[in-house]
Amino acid sequence: MNTRIFEKVAPRRSLIIFNGLISLLFVISFEFKDFMEGFDPFFILRGLILVTAILTYLAVYRKRGLWRFVHRDFETMDEREKILAGNAVQRAYSLFAILVLIILMVYALSEHSINMIVVSFLIYSAHIIPSAVLAWDDYRYETEKSL
Repeated sequence: MNTRIFEKVAPRRSLIIFNGLISLLFVISFEFKDFMEGFDPFFILRGLILVTAILTYLAVYRKRGLWRFVHRDFETMDEREKILAGNAVQRAYSLFAILVLIILMVYALSEHSINMIVVSFLIYSAHIIPSAVLAWDDYRYETEKSL
């Protein structure tokens, strides 16, 4: 049986936090763009942030098979996997609801309208939070089932 095992807890959790923060920084950099009239000092920085977000996403979620596991068809999972996925999704969407409410409150208090960058960030977050919950809990995903 071939398994993918997380090497160490601290680096993995650091990458999860870093990916979330760098994605949020990407959104914030677009918000500051609106305050700069004609001049966009964050253009190059946003490109570096986006590349960093993609690389951390690949390192945390794709490389370890968590994205594939969470997005599998529920009918193809065994009972243990259904329980793991169900618990991860339940916790993830509780966290996602809190994230959305915080963002909505910030925008309501600042009297700004929500733009497509924020909507894209929320869609991305909705997809990665279940995988992040599994990665945070040191879930071991079996890439090949033994016959």
